[in-house]
Amino acid sequence: MARRGQLRWFSTYMMLACALLLQRILAQEESKEAKGAKGAKGSHEATEASHEDEAAEAYYTAVASVVTITALIFMSIVFETASEHLKESTEETNMPFISTIFSELTTLGFIGSVLFVVSKSGYLEKASVILFGEGKKEELQETVEMLHMALFLFVVIFLLLCIVLLKLGTGVQNEWREFERRSPYLPVVVSDFCLATEPPTTFWEKFNYRRILEASKRRREMVYLSLRRRFVDVRSNHPDPLRCKEMEKEYQVNQNIRFPFNEYLSVISGEVMARLIEIDVITWVALEVFIVCMLFVCWQVGPENEVYVLVTCGILLIFLNQVVYGRVRQMRKLLTPPKLFRKAERRRLQPDWRRQNQLVPAQPLSSPTEKSPLLLATSASWDKIPSDSNPPYLAMLPNGGMDMDYNELTNAQKKLLGGGNGVLLAMFSTRMVFLLTALHLSVFLVRTMGQIHTSSAYPWWEKVILYVLLALPSCMVTSMSTIIARDGLYSFNVEHMKVPRVINKVMRILKARSTLRTLRFIAEMKVYLREDHKKNNPHMTHDDEGPSHHIVMGSKRGSMDGLSFHAEVQRLVESPTKSNTSEALSKHKHESPSARMQYELPMSPLSEPSTPKRKLSTETNLRNDKHSQKDKYEEELERREIGAIFELFDRDVSGSISRNEMQTLLQAISSDMTMDQINRIMIELDENHTGEVQFEAFYNWCRSRIHEHSSSFSKHELIHEVFNMIDTDKSGFITVDEFISIFSKLGQSLDHDDVRELIYQMDSNDDGKIDLEEFSKMLHKHAV
Repeated sequence: MARRGQLRWFSTYMMLACALLLQRILAQEESKEAKGAKGAKGSHEATEASHEDEAAEAYYTAVASVVTITALIFMSIVFETASEHLKESTEETNMPFISTIFSELTTLGFIGSVLFVVSKSGYLEKASVILFGEGKKEELQETVEMLHMALFLFVVIFLLLCIVLLKLGTGVQNEWREFERRSPYLPVVVSDFCLATEPPTTFWEKFNYRRILEASKRRREMVYLSLRRRFVDVRSNHPDPLRCKEMEKEYQVNQNIRFPFNEYLSVISGEVMARLIEIDVITWVALEVFIVCMLFVCWQVGPENEVYVLVTCGILLIFLNQVVYGRVRQMRKLLTPPKLFRKAERRRLQPDWRRQNQLVPAQPLSSPTEKSPLLLATSASWDKIPSDSNPPYLAMLPNGGMDMDYNELTNAQKKLLGGGNGVLLAMFSTRMVFLLTALHLSVFLVRTMGQIHTSSAYPWWEKVILYVLLALPSCMVTSMSTIIARDGLYSFNVEHMKVPRVINKVMRILKARSTLRTLRFIAEMKVYLREDHKKNNPHMTHDDEGPSHHIVMGSKRGSMDGLSFHAEVQRLVESPTKSNTSEALSKHKHESPSARMQYELPMSPLSEPSTPKRKLSTETNLRNDKHSQKDKYEEELERREIGAIFELFDRDVSGSISRNEMQTLLQAISSDMTMDQINRIMIELDENHTGEVQFEAFYNWCRSRIHEHSSSFSKHELIHEVFNMIDTDKSGFITVDEFISIFSKLGQSLDHDDVRELIYQMDSNDDGKIDLEEFSKMLHKHAV
């Protein structure tokens, strides 16, 4: 697309250059005709001088036009290239934000065009004469030009701040991804939080910047996991235990689905950031009122005191930003269950845990005396205390919300901020603060900085202080906007304000990703068998291997570096080691996620600290701690993924794969799988010669025969194998019906609309079908 854009601009440039060349030739012809006409009337010398001046003027005009148009075309090419790079390097979840930025740029261009036409039409001079008299003929003209440049700078600064916000928002999404990877391993998260928030033992440790950042991050992780556990818990649907089960969703009851809460938040964050920078009519009106008021204030105080007015505005901006942050943060606290934090406090007081991490013993609890009260609260007050698993705001509802329907619960949650208009109020206030920050910075750069620099009333040190005070609001408000947006996302998209549209979208992606990973595994199995057969039959020629396929990809999304069998990304299907009895599996399947989480197998290398003291306050311990666990962490992730594929083969849930189960699934997915290949697989997997494949044998074979040799496989060959499995009619394209067929064979319940939505997201040329290149990009996007 970038190349097409460059070709379009280059062709435009060539057309303009040809037009200028033609204009130059015509100008010379006209000059010659004028020269002949004037020669008969005047003297020869005067005519030559006149023609030389005209020729020189025409030459300079043509050169100036060429230079100007070349500069404009060059700037257009740079803008087009930068915009294409920005779109390609941005995740799909953040594309609404990018679209809003370009929409605001279009509005800015339209305003600039209108002002240019008005200023060149001559009407401003007439209006200026009528309003201010003949002596102020250029007053409106100069004012419009100055305001035009100020408005342009204001919008440019606003968009630059938006890009900074996008980068910060991307960092928050990456942090959510990290938290999601660690979410199944609660003991580790709680221990890390306790260690990071342990009171400092020395004076200088209080000001340790790394310790402060680590404690803040671990606190954010605890908040994320608290909201995540509540989100996937059936009890979050309704306070009434009976009614909450009636509202249960698939991701809340299916043990094989691990809902990616980070992707749910990321999709919403892209839409929210787009709405955050979208300047609507009400925002423009409010901005105009503020600007007019500030102009009158500055007019009253005089030019010499404008600096202090701007400093005061900056302080008010920071104060307003803190007010918005405090309200949103309070709402988020009311929606966060305190269970994990109380569990962390109990862990902090455990003597064995403190001894293991070489921490000083905790302060012993005061021993009771005969004057100590037996009961700290009455029974009535204890009845009002909510469960640790419930958010505190439920205790504020009549009868804990048991008698309210879902709509009433949603309205009650909205009333936690702004009396029911919390979403609009938080969005409007954050957007206004952001816009006022851009206005503050633009006025500082255009006017106030020059006034401070040229003024002799301020010494150099006072000028430095003023510069810092005037630039500080821009930095603080931009960074705080990310925090406000994060807490706002938590507050308005959990509990009874979940977004079903986004949940369905994430579930579609989840099922498609699981299916594609299974297909990739079978493709690797086929390629391994083919490579092994070629190795045992060295006389096989290269032509017998089938045609080779080449894929032309883009710079980022087309890169196939992440297409390994075990990519370093989150695994969305989590399953413990296969049980040998179907009864245990059936019992486990019908339990709620919160109940299953209590005894769900943790990752063995991370279940307990690997070193006696895992304090995260020093850089060396943190780096060594991460690197020592990375390999085992990835190994456990791989084991869980192979376990999910093993369960797909084991249709009767017997704990082993029979020959019929292996043949049925392989031939259903890949019709060209021969009996000889299936026999070879069973021979290699059936170590005990019982006719069935156990999980350990299946896992060891996958690691030794596929994963460890995956680097020798051609990525294009693997992609084409997966593509052929779905493209059953060998047309070179994948249709909706072919996707539905493969999903149904692998047990994924996606209807026609769901699959069509998936294809719409992948179909870059809008032909309703997926070709090989689009399919390759999809594999990379989902890190298959």
